[in-house]
Amino acid sequence: MRRKNGILLLKSRQLKRLKFGCGDRFKYTAPVGSFAPNPFGIYDTVGNVWEWCADSWHPSYKGAPSDGQVWRGGNENYRVLRGGSWVNPPGNARSANRVRYYSVVRYDSYGFRVFRGADF
Repeated sequence: MRRKNGILLLKSRQLKRLKFGCGDRFKYTAPVGSFAPNPFGIYDTVGNVWEWCADSWHPSYKGAPSDGQVWRGGNENYRVLRGGSWVNPPGNARSANRVRYYSVVRYDSYGFRVFRGADF
C-alpha cells in the first residue's frame, strides 16, 4: 500500500486474500464484451469492477433526483460505488449493490463506465 499525491493505491496482490472468483477464465478483470449482454443489450454491467458514481453518499434514496442528475448535498467525503467486482462473491455482483467509499482511494477493482450519449 502506498500513497501518491494523497491517493491511496493498492495492488492486485494485496487484494488476493479477498478474491472469490466467479468461475470464468479470467484471473482478474475481463476484457470488455467477454460475456453476453443483458436483456437491454448492455454489456459488462456488473462484476468486473465496482463503478464509481458522481453522486455523493446519502444513506437512503429519500430526496434523490428522478431526472438522472448527479445527487449532491450528501457526505461529500464519500462517493457511491455500484455493481461489485471480481474480488466479491458472485451473489454481490448486481447493479443494486451500492456502497460508499472515500473518493481519494484507488483500487484495481474500482473503475468507471464511459458513456456516450445516444440519440433516441
